[in-house]
Amino acid sequence: MLQCDNQIRLLLLKGIIHIDPLDQRCIRPSSVCLRLGPVYLIPTTRGSLDIAKQDTYPHFESREGSIECPICVPANSFILGHTIERISLPRSHAAWISNLSGLARLGIGAVLSSFVSPGFGERRPATLTLEISNSLNVPVYLHPGMRICHLLFFRLEGESNESYDTQVGTYSNQENPEASQFFKDFSVIDDGL
Repeated sequence: MLQCDNQIRLLLLKGIIHIDPLDQRCIRPSSVCLRLGPVYLIPTTRGSLDIAKQDTYPHFESREGSIECPICVPANSFILGHTIERISLPRSHAAWISNLSGLARLGIGAVLSSFVSPGFGERRPATLTLEISNSLNVPVYLHPGMRICHLLFFRLEGESNESYDTQVGTYSNQENPEASQFFKDFSVIDDGL
């Protein structure tokens, strides 16, 4: 069940979910707006990409934006950014990241992978990596601290046995954006699992 603003406030007050830092003005009728962090990664490709081979993955250059030097998302491209807020979910809740309508109407998408698993940040609250895309044919400049996406919370019918942090944990405990580690799936397949 999707949680409304009153339920979100109660979950925060009881410490069931954590958002730090939390700007109360960012609580919406059924979501919390998250803000853009300053660190971002720019991909550089080196030819074709084979999902199973790490050495074909893009190289990412880390940069830091500021008020004087906004974050540039190149035309028809994407970058990896992150939220200022660190998130922690219990095993009884999942979350969904959604684009902001005002940015979508400018051709900017903040998320390609939108699901946040139960137990994400269970061990220690973590930022969320955002796949920020620009579908315009001109560069777009974003500003650290601006609203970048919605986070919606869903209560599960029960509590999951495993949490994201203990079962998968690939992107747990991150403070800055992290590149894909999907190649690790293939080592599991190679091991016969």
